[in-house]
Amino acid sequence: MNDPIEDKAMATHELSVAGMDCAGCARHVQTALEEVPGVRAADVRLMAEKAVVTYDPAQAPDREALRRAVEAAGYRVREEAAEDEAPEEPGGWTAQVHRRLSMGLLGVVVALVLAIAVVGHGLGVFEWLQARIPWPLGVGGVLLVGYPVFKKVAVATWRRTVIAHTLMAVGAVAALLVGEWITALVVVLFMRVGDYVEQFTTDRARGAVRRLID
Repeated sequence: MNDPIEDKAMATHELSVAGMDCAGCARHVQTALEEVPGVRAADVRLMAEKAVVTYDPAQAPDREALRRAVEAAGYRVREEAAEDEAPEEPGGWTAQVHRRLSMGLLGVVVALVLAIAVVGHGLGVFEWLQARIPWPLGVGGVLLVGYPVFKKVAVATWRRTVIAHTLMAVGAVAALLVGEWITALVVVLFMRVGDYVEQFTTDRARGAVRRLID
């Protein structure tokens, strides 16, 4: 059991972390921060985009070390002023508007999936592209489109962490290895669209939390 006197001696430092869009991202940042020498604990708050670091004042971690840990995990630390300058959303986002936008975005995603299924497989477009575009160019396109996702997966794997995109990235790589670069491209496209949808809904929820606090 921790000594209450020792607990009272602890100090905290707050960081504004950008780029987190899921609970796994928050856990990843927490693990990275807790590995910094001097840090006793890290409380990463996804919706507020903040990380509260608890440390012993006698072993205070360097702020630059905390920033490097966050960046090594694949995210970035915003300057404190950037948080204060967050613009107010025009017109006020009500729950109804948020719901309509979310449903509209979901409809676009469903339409995209159906279009790819009908045009790509049904009309033979995928086979036509596969036969005419060299495999190295196809691989280059997959890596270019999926670079943000592959980077997150690589960083997480280096830190022995599994994130939401790990299995899908493995599937994309497997498709490339058997020569099906078009399949890998579809997978990474869906991952990028999923990231965008998740980021959109998360940003709207964060905006609602800020307005509630205000």
